[in-house]
Amino acid sequence: MKIKAIHIDDEVHALENLKMLSAMYCPDLEIIASTSSSFEGMQLIQKWKPDVLFLDISMQGHTGFDVIKTIENINFEIVFLTAYKEYAHDAFKVNAFDYLLKPIDETELNRVVFKLKNKLHAKPKDSLTEKINVKSLDSIDFIDVKDIVYLKAENNYTYLFDVHGKEILITQTLKKLEEALNPHHHFIRIHHSYIVNSKCIVKIIKDENGSVILKNGSLIPISRRKKKEVLDRLI
Repeated sequence: MKIKAIHIDDEVHALENLKMLSAMYCPDLEIIASTSSSFEGMQLIQKWKPDVLFLDISMQGHTGFDVIKTIENINFEIVFLTAYKEYAHDAFKVNAFDYLLKPIDETELNRVVFKLKNKLHAKPKDSLTEKINVKSLDSIDFIDVKDIVYLKAENNYTYLFDVHGKEILITQTLKKLEEALNPHHHFIRIHHSYIVNSKCIVKIIKDENGSVILKNGSLIPISRRKKKEVLDRLI
């Protein structure tokens, strides 16, 4: 099954380039509509209901981020297009699936299409366990996966921190919990002692090893060994 895509970009040659690359090198990707007008793009999204939107960040008079704010129900993936790598962190903040640097080449486009295929053709969301059970010293709790901000190893125990500010000491190892969270690809082991929910990351700090700030204010280090792997996934 082909991945249906819409492309919004105020540069006509960029529209033509992506269409050409997809036709020549990405048979699984179909550009079903493209436009240089963000207003027309919103109409095309409503009409065609794409799997993915390729969206230019820097457009005349506004940005791709402005466009995203006007969409009430985003039920498709977003791949931002930009000539400036520094926009990558801003793209991540709005939960972009990925971004591509201009001028786009077939290798990078294939990389993104491969990731899209893996996500879109994976098990339907409804088939994933939306809760996991965790064992504490005196109870078994059923936790909504979406509410987990991060997990921290503590010897053979694990601390779980959720979006409500709750902290639970779990009598299970971090490795065991990592296995339970494997189907939920937005959880990332960024350190020997930490797993974070990437949807809760608000900032990446590029110091010596790197670290992330989560939406609850926690600062979590990225291990030197995992730095490249983590940054490749996040940006």
